[in-house]
Amino acid sequence: MRILILTNFITGLILALISLPLMTNKIKPNGFYGFRTRRTLENPQIWYKTNEYAGKQLFTAGIFISLFSAGITFIPGLDSSTYSIAGLIALVAALITATIRSMLYLNSLDE
Repeated sequence: MRILILTNFITGLILALISLPLMTNKIKPNGFYGFRTRRTLENPQIWYKTNEYAGKQLFTAGIFISLFSAGITFIPGLDSSTYSIAGLIALVAALITATIRSMLYLNSLDE
């Protein structure tokens, strides 16, 4: 179970790290890396605003995943199956939340 905990913890940290260039507007509009929609790719101002916000959301999700994966280990009697399911639910929920919040932010921007 230690490897599973470490894997989940590192996954969260990787998500947080890959969000940093987005948060600091280091990534130019492209079709590979960032919060890519037709609207963000067509307008650089919207790209940078949205990716800064989405980067913050992804950073928060990554930190949540790391802390959750470490914190849940303190639950007495937790077996690896339950830990795996809880970790997967936390990962999916955090990423869906970050995506929805980013889409809502994008939709709130004026052209």
